[in-house]
Amino acid sequence: MKYTQYVPYVDKASFTPKKVDLSGVKKVSSSPGVSVVGGLANTYYDFQTNGGDEHRVHVLPDGSVHVVYMGGTNRAAIGDASRGSFYAFSDDFGETFTNLGRVEFERAGFPSLGVTSEGYALIVSHTGAVLGTSLFVDALPGLGIFTSYDAPRAPIECIWPRAAVSTNNRVIFYGSSGGADVPGNTWNALDLGTSSFAFTENQPLFPDVGNEIRGSIAASAGGKVALVLINGLDLPPVADFGNNNIILRESTDGGLTFGDPVNVTGYSADTSSVHEAFWLGISAIYVGEELHIVWNEVLDQVPGDAGISYFGPDLRIKHWAASVNGGVPTTAARWDSVHFSINQTEGVNHLPLDYPSIGVDENGILTVVFTGFSGDTLNADPVSGFAYGDIWAVSSANNGLLWGEPTNLTNSVDMDDRYPYISSWNESGKINVMYMSDSVAGSFAFNDGAPVSTPDFLFLKVDHPSTEPYDFYATAVEDKTPAVPERFSLDQNYPNPFNPSTNIAFTLAKAENAKLEIFNTIGQRVATLVNGKLPAGQHNVTWDAKDMPSGIYFYKLEAGTFSQVKKMILAK
Repeated sequence: MKYTQYVPYVDKASFTPKKVDLSGVKKVSSSPGVSVVGGLANTYYDFQTNGGDEHRVHVLPDGSVHVVYMGGTNRAAIGDASRGSFYAFSDDFGETFTNLGRVEFERAGFPSLGVTSEGYALIVSHTGAVLGTSLFVDALPGLGIFTSYDAPRAPIECIWPRAAVSTNNRVIFYGSSGGADVPGNTWNALDLGTSSFAFTENQPLFPDVGNEIRGSIAASAGGKVALVLINGLDLPPVADFGNNNIILRESTDGGLTFGDPVNVTGYSADTSSVHEAFWLGISAIYVGEELHIVWNEVLDQVPGDAGISYFGPDLRIKHWAASVNGGVPTTAARWDSVHFSINQTEGVNHLPLDYPSIGVDENGILTVVFTGFSGDTLNADPVSGFAYGDIWAVSSANNGLLWGEPTNLTNSVDMDDRYPYISSWNESGKINVMYMSDSVAGSFAFNDGAPVSTPDFLFLKVDHPSTEPYDFYATAVEDKTPAVPERFSLDQNYPNPFNPSTNIAFTLAKAENAKLEIFNTIGQRVATLVNGKLPAGQHNVTWDAKDMPSGIYFYKLEAGTFSQVKKMILAK
């Protein structure tokens, strides 16, 4: 059903959005950037996402900047109708903003942002007494007068939506059922030309997958659309497609049809031993016509337990693209004691590295921004007791194969900076980030019990970080007081692919006889790198394959009862 708000006549040829320099009106936060709020009392909701990337900032080549955030206009916004989506616009690459206020007329939340081919904002959120997706399309760039469309509610609702505008102004969106339904995720499409939905009932996205809320969506200029989801181990059914993996469906015709489900990561769903596990963050974009995905990941250390237990050195942000590293995920950032704290009281749904969002500049430089927690237990809010967060970033100049050193973009004293979103497109050498900044750490809106606060939302334009490859492994298991490692592990070789040499790192929890061997694809051993007793700790070995042919190789570590095999690619 379509509901149209009254839209007065506007001469599009002569229309110029009203420009208000909000940074000169009021800026609550001392963190860097321009406030898109401007002191308006509409931010009484300091929890922004249940997981995934809603692409809440878009910068366009003509200088337009669209941003949206979730807020509320009174202290009871947690449960009343004042919670909703708030939209701001700039026409000068983010130097000044106009806050155009509330988008919806009823309680709403968790917005996602897209931009039509004419440069109009497209905002989707879940609304209504019977929850479901509603879509809002601005009448002009930066006007703030929206036409609304309510997506089907029955038989399965679609909430926590993500949306993208594909070719021919076709809006693709998907979301969660919000319950125990199978399928737990549905999708649909809105044709802005005909104002009609593709289906009278939302369609199953992954028919055998239960309710999941951690996902992202991306659309390319050439008509590709990707619907990406974390299918975690924490929800039934446990034998569904791609359990404990990143899964996706992709369209090549602008979202008219979608291909079969694809398992991106290929991880094991066996929880009887230490295994990869996913947290909340995941983000996707197209660079040209190639899909790039990033997410945060741990190694679950408690087999069989429904929760996630991890050690700091296991925490990392991963990157995947089909043509990069032979389709094997690379590490964009990982925990180390030089940059990050470990296991502070970060607050609900936060880890020391969390909520990655990926973008690209005009030169093809990839950047991932994320929330990070630095320092020690002294870096905490004395009132709430929660740790102060910062906004961090890493960049890559070779399509995500190798990444630079993590850079703290905000580095603010006594400010809690969280929930970063980077524009999918960025000017040459720049990144454009929108994030939440609060003087009170933690969340009052979502179970933390922190004091009520009115955070700011800031737009930050800075140079992208260095792309000089950074060796995470040099510091990954360092701590301020050296400790005996608590587990055995075998890391992915670095670099990979390689020519002609590569480094292999592994960790021994105790002194042990260890053997590290290299095999080809027919199982022949081609090298033995380690064969003897080694002390506890991290070890690094270099394999020089100058005399070996190009191809896939496997390296195997055996130490006591521990045994693990990983794949690497020699590309000459």
